[in-house]
Amino acid sequence: MLMTVPGTLLWKHEKLFNAVVCPTCRGRVRVTGAQTLNGIPLMGNIYCQGCGDIGRVYNGKFVFGCNDLPQFGASSADISGKFEATCRPISPEHLAPEGAWQLSSEQFYSDVPGARFSIRSRGIGVAITLLKHPWSGIAQILRDGELIAELDLFEPNGSMRLWYPVFLGGGEHLVEVVVTGKRDPRSHGAQVFVLEQSESNVASHLPSEICYPWRNNGNPYPDCLASLMAKVCPDGLILDCGCGDRSHPDPRVISFEYSRFQCPDVFGDGHRLPFADNTFELVLSQAVFEHLEDPFVAAREIHRVLKPGGVVYVESAFMQPLHAVPYHFFNTTGWGLERLFRDFEIVEVRPHGKFSETLEWCYGLTSLRASGQGGKLDDLLNIARQLDSHISEQELRYFSSFVSLLGKKQGI
Repeated sequence: MLMTVPGTLLWKHEKLFNAVVCPTCRGRVRVTGAQTLNGIPLMGNIYCQGCGDIGRVYNGKFVFGCNDLPQFGASSADISGKFEATCRPISPEHLAPEGAWQLSSEQFYSDVPGARFSIRSRGIGVAITLLKHPWSGIAQILRDGELIAELDLFEPNGSMRLWYPVFLGGGEHLVEVVVTGKRDPRSHGAQVFVLEQSESNVASHLPSEICYPWRNNGNPYPDCLASLMAKVCPDGLILDCGCGDRSHPDPRVISFEYSRFQCPDVFGDGHRLPFADNTFELVLSQAVFEHLEDPFVAAREIHRVLKPGGVVYVESAFMQPLHAVPYHFFNTTGWGLERLFRDFEIVEVRPHGKFSETLEWCYGLTSLRASGQGGKLDDLLNIARQLDSHISEQELRYFSSFVSLLGKKQGI
C-alpha cells in the first residue's frame, strides 16, 4: 500500500479503510472483487468473515446494507494515478434523452413509459442522483443493455435525493435510465426526476491521489466546530454522524449518513456504527437524535467509537415542530440530552434558537396566510422579535428551538 501523506484525500481513505468494521459483529472487513488505488479500495464488495456480504465500496465510499447495488465480480485490479469524480450539469447534450423529457429548474424529468436517457463513458464509473418524492414511479438502470436495478423512487413524505452509482471499470460503456410507467399504488404519479450525474476517472499519468468536490447541500456547520477541530491531532479523525448531504473540506472529517445522498463517505445505521472502538477524537451530530428510533443506543455507539478523552458535540430539536415526518420521533430537553449522554462527562448544555424563530416555524405550517390572516401573523411575529432581547438564556432553556450538549469521554 502506498505511504499516504496526512491531510490528503488519499490519506483519508486509507484511514477510513482501516477504521470500518462490520456493523453487526464488529469484525474486521475486507473488500473483494476490488479495484484499488495503490492498495486503497475504490470499488468492491464489503465482506465480513462472520456475516458474509455486507455492502459495497463505490468511489471509495462504504455503503452498508445496500440491497439495490449489484455485486462486483471476483476479479480484482490495482491501479495508480489521480482518481477524480467530476459532476456534470443536467442537460440534453450530456444525457442524450430519447422520448418525452422536460428540463425544469435544473431537473430533468419524464413520466412517459419508455422514455430514457443514456450516458456513454470510458471512466471507471458513473453515478446518477435521482429524486424520490410522492409523485415518483419506478426507474430501470441498464448497463450495456443489461438490467442491473429497478428502483422504486416513491417517497410518501416529501422529497429525498438518491445517489445511485454504476461501476464500469474502464473501456466504453453505456448506462441508461428508463422510465417504466410503473409505480407504487400509493404514488400520485410515475415521474422519474434526474438531478445530477458524475463520472469517475483515473489519470494514470499523474501521481496517485483522490480528488472530488466537497459540498454542503444540508445544514450549516455549528459556529463552534472550528474551535473543536483545532484541538484534534493532525492525523486524528472526526465523525460527522448523520451528516445529511454534505462533506467537509478537512480530510480528517468522515461524513456518515443513513440516507443515500451524494456527499457522505459512509452509509449505514446510526444505531450500529460501522467503525472500530476508540476511532475518533471528535464526533459531531446535528439534527439527528430526534429522528432515531432508539437515541439511547445511538448515544452509546458514539461513546464506543470515541477515543478516551474524545469530545462529542450534539444538537437536537426541543420546541421545533414536526419535520421529516414520519421519521421525527423524539424532541429533547437539555436535561434529556444529559440523560442520553450520561456516560460522558458533561461539559456544557445550552439552548439555541430565538422564541420568535420557533413561533414563525410553527405558524408557517398552518394555513393562516392563505386564509387572509397574514397581517395579524406579521404583527404577532414582530412583537415576538422585539421580546427576544428580553429573554435570558436561562429562561430560554424552557422553550428554545433546539439544545446542544458538549461532552467528553472519560479516560486518557
